[in-house]
Amino acid sequence: MWDSANDGIFGIGVAGETGESIKGLLQPSLKGPELTTGGALGIEASVLTLVVVLVAGILLLRLAYQ
Repeated sequence: MWDSANDGIFGIGVAGETGESIKGLLQPSLKGPELTTGGALGIEASVLTLVVVLVAGILLLRLAYQ
C-alpha cells in the first residue's frame, strides 16, 4: 500500500529506486536538504519519516502495555 500511494497518488519515487518523481495524481517537488527530503532514496529515507514512525511505534507500544 505504501508504494502504491507513493507512486500512484503522490508521484514520489520509491526508496531504492531513482527517487525521481513519476506521474501520479499529484506532482510534488521535493526540494531541500537530503536530511528532510531523503535525497535520491525518496521521502522514506528522510528524518521526518523516521520521527513519525518512531512516535507511532511508541504510542502503539504504550497502548499494548496497558
